[in-house]
Amino acid sequence: MAAGGVKNKFVLGFFNSLTKWIYSHCRKVLVQSPGFTDYILNQGVPKDKIVFYPNPTEAFYKPLENEDEYGSFFSKDHFNIVFAGNIGEAQSFHTIIEAANLLKKLPVKFVILGDGRYKETALLKIKELGLEKIFSFLGSYPPTEMPKFFSHADALLVSLKKDKIFSLTIPAKIQSYLACGKPIIASIDGEGAKIVNDAKCGLTSPAEDSLALSRIIKELMTLDKSTLNQMGNNGRAYYEKEFDREFLLKRLEEIFIQ
Repeated sequence: MAAGGVKNKFVLGFFNSLTKWIYSHCRKVLVQSPGFTDYILNQGVPKDKIVFYPNPTEAFYKPLENEDEYGSFFSKDHFNIVFAGNIGEAQSFHTIIEAANLLKKLPVKFVILGDGRYKETALLKIKELGLEKIFSFLGSYPPTEMPKFFSHADALLVSLKKDKIFSLTIPAKIQSYLACGKPIIASIDGEGAKIVNDAKCGLTSPAEDSLALSRIIKELMTLDKSTLNQMGNNGRAYYEKEFDREFLLKRLEEIFIQ
């Protein structure tokens, strides 16, 4: 084995031993997603020490009605889908572009908020496919402005690469989307997709499956306004039950006194 390989093996072994020591000296181990439970169990942690405790989201994520600001970025003649966040390899943005290409004859518009290393590549691909009229890249805005944008959307989009670690996590984006009470389009696997399905707040497709993504977008586009509103309300109700900041703070207090 090369010297570098021996060094890496030693470093990984050290940190593995360190984390096991930390877990063994904790009264409770909080996991951000139920998907991490098996990993923690394999570290020798008893099941009764493991507690699911998701990350809270900011209180400014909430449904807004009759919001005028940013309305000019949206088309009343199209089904407006908002993607907010990092535009990178991890988000499998090429899957969104491929799905958009399959939908290009339909009245759909993708409004993109954020920036990232994949953005320039995405813009070139969009131009190559002649999809410029379908996409609007608006750049980055403060998180506090997101609910204003979301209020004009027909649906909110989250996507990730097909990867084991991503399937175990709950993307923070899902919690902010739920909080804002809009239907969710989720091109993801695992825990994130399970939440959307359990909440009955949108539709899911497997990660990196552009055909399946285009199909669920088509399906949402056929639904009437009242059905879409019900999906959004379902998402907000699920958020208040599982992810509300005040609820999670109280839950943390309960964990400390157990």
